[in-house]
Amino acid sequence: MAVTWRAAHELGLDIQIHCIPHYAVQIGELAAKFHETPVILDHLARAGQGTPEEFEQVLNLAKLPQVYMKYSSAGVETVSKEPYPHLDAKPVVKRVYEAFGAERMIWGGLGTNMTEFEREVKLFDLMFDFAPEAERAKIRGLTAQRLFRFS
Repeated sequence: MAVTWRAAHELGLDIQIHCIPHYAVQIGELAAKFHETPVILDHLARAGQGTPEEFEQVLNLAKLPQVYMKYSSAGVETVSKEPYPHLDAKPVVKRVYEAFGAERMIWGGLGTNMTEFEREVKLFDLMFDFAPEAERAKIRGLTAQRLFRFS
């Protein structure tokens, strides 16, 4: 993996990872070694597919300033044991927000049509109703705009 991460770093690429919490420590070691390379943890690092202790290791990755978390309904669904709107997942979303902040969270998985997109927007608004609008705007796109260097 270090060879792959080094190549990505040399090419100026970001690393986006579909992972489970079990691998947080190893991801942290690589992210620390390649500290100039942005790392994006997809789908809330699939928080529901690990132990609480492993998820704490995911939250510890927020100490590394180049590690970002991607919020998505797929990530919410890995945490939830309830049907949509998955209200039982909200405390996990809030913990991720508190750890990474809106400056290092991005939103993905917006659906494949307008009906799905509208459902995703409603879920996002519900999951982040505790956050000020300016912070939600960062997660909805402003942070990604900065991270991916869009003008």
